[in-house]
Amino acid sequence: MLLEHLFPEDFHDCAYIRQNISDKDQSVTDSVREMIYSSMTLDYQLLELANIQTNQLIASTFASEVEKQTQNLKFEQRCQKLQHQLNSPWRRIKQLGLRTTQRLLDDSPELKAFVQ
Repeated sequence: MLLEHLFPEDFHDCAYIRQNISDKDQSVTDSVREMIYSSMTLDYQLLELANIQTNQLIASTFASEVEKQTQNLKFEQRCQKLQHQLNSPWRRIKQLGLRTTQRLLDDSPELKAFVQ
């Protein structure tokens, strides 16, 4: 949402279907997790600085909390609409029809020649 607002020519639509949440952290042992955390001190400091700067940028970009929440709600609605469109029964029927048609064309050289 912020990128769309700041750079509309470059990020005209950042809507996505769903969050891509990895389940890989579920398979890491506690000892490996502790080793990783202990070597990430600088990473956490950089993350904290990035969060501070991002929050400042958000605060300076939107005139009020209401405007920020409104823009965020619109973005979430676009994401939901995209998900609904991609999961609609008509889209699935169309895809099934295209796959069936392609299979028929692949199985029948005469039909394929006729269509071309």
